[in-house]
Amino acid sequence: FTDQWRELFPNVFACPLSASVVHYFPGIRDVIQVLGAREVTRTTFSDALKSHQSIFVVPGGQAELVASQSRQRQVRVFTGHKGFVRMALEHGVSLVPVLSFKEGEILDNVRWPALQRWFIKHFAFPCPYFPHGWSGLPIPNRVPLMIAIGAPIAVQKVIKPTTDQVDALHTIYFDRLKDLFTQHKDAAGCADYDLVYIAN
Repeated sequence: FTDQWRELFPNVFACPLSASVVHYFPGIRDVIQVLGAREVTRTTFSDALKSHQSIFVVPGGQAELVASQSRQRQVRVFTGHKGFVRMALEHGVSLVPVLSFKEGEILDNVRWPALQRWFIKHFAFPCPYFPHGWSGLPIPNRVPLMIAIGAPIAVQKVIKPTTDQVDALHTIYFDRLKDLFTQHKDAAGCADYDLVYIAN
């Protein structure tokens, strides 16, 4: 975590949750687990919250990876996942909206979206997968990133939330992301970018 993070959230370590598939590969698995990452499953999600840890999760996950391209001049956000909202309700923990500008410009991937979505659905991995950046190599492009962090959304604990309650909080969360985009896009160098929500 950066100095800016420590200034904003002193003494707060957010446990990163990552796709289960990356925990199957020795080397990668060992590095991310040493850094404190866990699999993004309902069990690990719940265990972390029960132990009063904060969680850092990217709701868009691999769906955003497949949908993003560096030349789009868009910030693409996948809205199809609602599990993180349900977990926030069940545990009564706040949701903090976070939006990263230009993240999709760091690396591109080969573009076979239908096949990649099929692999994500069946194997939790977007095959074929070849991230590339500088000169077509798997080296990230030098891109200035800006991360906007919104005010926490207070959540009342509901042991068994209804679909309507989940949907309502889900809408609030993504409305707050839209507010963050509008408020900070000029400072992020994204004045002519669009925020695009992807539902599937």
